[in-house]
Amino acid sequence: EDDVLDIEDSNLRYQLLLVDLSFQWFPGGKSFYVFAGPGFATVDVEYDVPGTNNDIEESDSNYTVNGGVGFMFKAGDNFFIRPELKARWYEGQEFDGDRIESWDGLDLQYTVGLGWTF
Repeated sequence: EDDVLDIEDSNLRYQLLLVDLSFQWFPGGKSFYVFAGPGFATVDVEYDVPGTNNDIEESDSNYTVNGGVGFMFKAGDNFFIRPELKARWYEGQEFDGDRIESWDGLDLQYTVGLGWTF
């Protein structure tokens, strides 16, 4: 077995919670939209390694800023599908558009949401 850390019987648990408040704008009045807003992220990581006092636990919370584009496909009268492309910046990460190494704090995400209207 070829483990990255070469440790057998270890466990990694990772919990990420993201909360966003996004403001949406439909520039054509149809299905295409852009959005942006503030958010909050918290992460808990626990790495269990066999042995005494080897376990690692870390937690961190940051404010975020996000923005992106999306499209809402209507599938029938009440059902819709919403793919989105989002960029998220985390507080405490330096960002300079001219330095590519500073983009480490910028997270790109692609999501697809399903929903219905009443």
